[in-house]
Amino acid sequence: MQPSPDQNAHDDVTTAFRAYLQAMLNGDTHALDNLLADGCTLTHITGYLQPKDEWLSQTRAGQFLYHGTRANWRLQMTMDYAREGDTWSVVRSAATTW
Repeated sequence: MQPSPDQNAHDDVTTAFRAYLQAMLNGDTHALDNLLADGCTLTHITGYLQPKDEWLSQTRAGQFLYHGTRANWRLQMTMDYAREGDTWSVVRSAATTW
């Protein structure tokens, strides 16, 4: 029995999300560039809406370092994905602390 299209999409987005997390931990801005859609925006916990290219530039410069999920404060991430051909890409990411 073949998986349903919905299950395939779920599995593909889960794989893309895991690749995103690994690229963040590795500081791999080349991979992040490929995983984020061209018009992607990131909303920080401060509310600042940042374009993808600005965030990648600051990440390359060492202004953002990610160390995993060892913090003991509440962080909620919302990520919207869209399919581009056979690839699922992040189109919007937002982080909040509530």
